[in-house]
Amino acid sequence: MEEIKKVKNIVIGAGPAGRLGSFELGKLGEETLLIEKKYIAGTCLNEGCMVVCALTDISRFIRSFKRFNEIGIINGNISLDYKSACDNIKKTQSLLRKLNQEENESVDNNVIYGEASVEISDDDKIIVKVKLDNANELQRENVKNKDYDIYEAENLLIATGARPFIPNIDGAKYALTSSDVLSLEEVPSKLNIVGGGIIATELSNLFSSFGSEVKIIARSEILKELEPEIKSYVVKKLINEVDIY
Repeated sequence: MEEIKKVKNIVIGAGPAGRLGSFELGKLGEETLLIEKKYIAGTCLNEGCMVVCALTDISRFIRSFKRFNEIGIINGNISLDYKSACDNIKKTQSLLRKLNQEENESVDNNVIYGEASVEISDDDKIIVKVKLDNANELQRENVKNKDYDIYEAENLLIATGARPFIPNIDGAKYALTSSDVLSLEEVPSKLNIVGGGIIATELSNLFSSFGSEVKIIARSEILKELEPEIKSYVVKKLINEVDIY
């Protein structure tokens, strides 16, 4: 039978809530185990705002170059090596993941990578089982030949975040989500984006500036969470080359 390790606090999910929650517990001297399924630091660093901000910097440069070229300040052509851009973003992400882990370990927290499942035993104990077969590059050397670890916790914080919703429609398995932006080898010539929220609008702006023919397909009005004046500016100035349906 696998050994059950007793830990005072377990945090499942190393996004902003889980990472900072475990860090604050560690600062207080609390014994804490942080479990992450994939990458530490959550959506912002790995799939969200950092990715969008990095690509936005490139997009702004391209738009500025084209505008200066049109009015004759500079002469020449510009092209984007999208794969190279993504590779450089990934290098920065890897460095920042390492720094985030080191910060958590600096307060004596233990950070492990694997898929966690939780059950309550017959005597009301919190049991957490962690599959280690998907441990990432920060954890490989510690996995060895084990399939999983089992822990008993006094306190449990679940902070696993959210995932993109994939509609149950024909052909959905061939589609990408916002999480897959860095997996593209090149800028697509045509791109249909399903959804009219902020993420959809950000991506449409980026890929339109990169040269894609972009269409947004929204179930209702686009950017309905924004004030009308702001929405009008975005549509007229930032995504004016995007077709909206």
